[in-house]
Amino acid sequence: GVGVNVNNLPPEPLSKRAVSVYELTGQVTPRADLLDAFLATFRLGYERFCRRGFAPFRESYWKHYFAPGKPVCLKTSDGDIRGPAVGVDDSGAVMIEFRRKIRTFNEGEIVL
Repeated sequence: GVGVNVNNLPPEPLSKRAVSVYELTGQVTPRADLLDAFLATFRLGYERFCRRGFAPFRESYWKHYFAPGKPVCLKTSDGDIRGPAVGVDDSGAVMIEFRRKIRTFNEGEIVL
């Protein structure tokens, strides 16, 4: 999902981690205009994904990943997997070093 603070100020508990479009621009932004621009950009990415899969997005995704190389806990239906997140593969599966091997996982929730 995508959550965007548009014309509001984030609540105090989130103020150090979140920002709004208004805070960044100093202007009130019509939500419909923002949604229209987002969907136009999203559509281009989605069409590229449909043609070529996740591979073209892999490098950019990993650059923006929140914990590259840091220890994570992946909660899966088979139990918890703990180890450093070392990348993502061409399908988008997270790669975690687990028991001295790099393993890929397509499901689960990452917890720091």
